[in-house]
Amino acid sequence: MREAESESHTFSYINTSSMVKKDEWREFHIYQHNDDDDEDEEGKDDEETAEEYAGNFDLFGNLQDSSNEEMMEFSFQPNNGVIVDDDTDETIHITLKGFQDYTQSTGMAVWLGSEVIAHHLVQNVHMVRNKSVLELGAGLGLAGIVAHRLKASTVVLTDGDTAVLNGYLKFNASLNKSPDSCSNSSGTLESAQLIWGNQGHDPDSDNNPLVQFRNQYGLFDVIIATDCTYMPQSLVPFWQTIDALLKPRNEHGQSGVFLYVMEAATQAPLENVLKVGESLGFEWTLETIPTIEEDPQDKDKMHDIYTFRRSTYSETS
Repeated sequence: MREAESESHTFSYINTSSMVKKDEWREFHIYQHNDDDDEDEEGKDDEETAEEYAGNFDLFGNLQDSSNEEMMEFSFQPNNGVIVDDDTDETIHITLKGFQDYTQSTGMAVWLGSEVIAHHLVQNVHMVRNKSVLELGAGLGLAGIVAHRLKASTVVLTDGDTAVLNGYLKFNASLNKSPDSCSNSSGTLESAQLIWGNQGHDPDSDNNPLVQFRNQYGLFDVIIATDCTYMPQSLVPFWQTIDALLKPRNEHGQSGVFLYVMEAATQAPLENVLKVGESLGFEWTLETIPTIEEDPQDKDKMHDIYTFRRSTYSETS
């Protein structure tokens, strides 16, 4: 049951070649190439091109000056301070290495959407406790780390950009592991590279990177994504990834859950995000929560959290 209906829209694929410097943005390399390069691409079919771009793992040869890096502190109080049990009422403190602002990669700064999801999870601990959680486009990893500290059974933080993954995400995951992780009384927290989409392969092919990722990590109870669908070209690969890695709906009506927040500016209309999800058999509900921002001018602002579940039962569950 939905709280809002989306209108029917055709995909508005926007040419971003004049807006995005192709030597700076991983998403540009994977999902779109400049029309000026067409002559070099002659003779290649779509699958060859997709594989070439997806294989370009190390996009950033030289990063910007890291002198502006900061150690950022975040605190969260689960359940609004109401004691639910001995394990989920303590304040969660998280420290992240990153930037307040970064011009080459969205993954090296904390975006508002990740804070919104983090606050939502600490007030709804049941959504992740004892469950397997995957974060897509994790960047610095705030939301997934919060899920880990709320005692998710497994959390895998993923990003497509190796500069983000190796320079920040892995570091932040190691820095913020639950004190109980070493004693196996808390869940696992891992980081991995994940490029979205089937990348020219059949969805069930052993050569499909999503199948390989699924074979290694399994299917997930919960998938989280925030502020990471800002290019229209990424929507289909984005949803292919969710479809491949989220647990199916079982005969009892239980389904894996995908939580989605988009607070950042984007060229990918929300209607298109919803439409692609619906085309793959997902239904959604909308929850609106009060602002988490401290600026008095934003006191009336609200945040939208979309929850997606599979709409049909799968015999493979």
